[in-house]
Amino acid sequence: VPYGIARFAYGHDHVHDEAEELFERLFAHTDRPGHPLRATDDRYLCHYIGTSVMRAAALLEAKKPDLGHRPWFLDVNEITYHGSGHLIRYGDRTHPGVLISMKKGGILTLITGEGYAADFGWVVHRGSARYVSHWWSGEWRYAVDDGVHVIHGFMVPAREWESTPLRHGVLRVVSGLLGSRLIGRLKNMLIFKKPDCALPFERRIEINPSFIRIADRISGLEPDDVVLPAPRASARHVASADSYHPEDADLARRCHRHQDATREGAVFKADTLLSAEA
Repeated sequence: VPYGIARFAYGHDHVHDEAEELFERLFAHTDRPGHPLRATDDRYLCHYIGTSVMRAAALLEAKKPDLGHRPWFLDVNEITYHGSGHLIRYGDRTHPGVLISMKKGGILTLITGEGYAADFGWVVHRGSARYVSHWWSGEWRYAVDDGVHVIHGFMVPAREWESTPLRHGVLRVVSGLLGSRLIGRLKNMLIFKKPDCALPFERRIEINPSFIRIADRISGLEPDDVVLPAPRASARHVASADSYHPEDADLARRCHRHQDATREGAVFKADTLLSAEA
């Protein structure tokens, strides 16, 4: 992936020639059909490799604004992948680039040359139960209504499993007895959750030249339910680990976020305005 090399080559006061040469040799021909980036699984494009590519592009644009060509993924204005439910709108110095995951409850990332912002939906705590909107599912429905992207469906019950020595030991014993027959059951517990019709959720996303407006509505709430913004981390169990870099906090500080939330009876509404620092 390009960002580590680009950061070493262009992320300092002077350009490191060897890193720049390596970057150019690996990523100067992404327009060619056989380039490895074009064969990337959409999950990694959206969660791992895509982030690396966009950060590298921002560094490259900042250090070499007179670059004669742009990466292939920035040559078009907007693409919708209906199979995976992803919408990508590419930006420039004055217009934000946006990635929306329609089949993950409408979570989105806003990127410009100067800043970064993101919204990951909502979590509802109901006693010991937890319902989330940021869950990939084919059950989500989405459409465009007068230029506004509308996503609607139901929040998904997602239990957070605590890993303890006792549970780990039991899992080892059961896996020894059942073998591969255990895999399907574990996937159903940890990965393949179905939406619960208890909490309908709707998100409306309006993309403007310099900002994004998000209107959310959760209905079916009970009096003791607690509604909280969802964190970046997915509620789905994944085997791959994440990492932290101080730059992540710097990106968060660049985010302008204004939100008005109201709750009346069983209905929660939130109006969120996201923009990146100009």
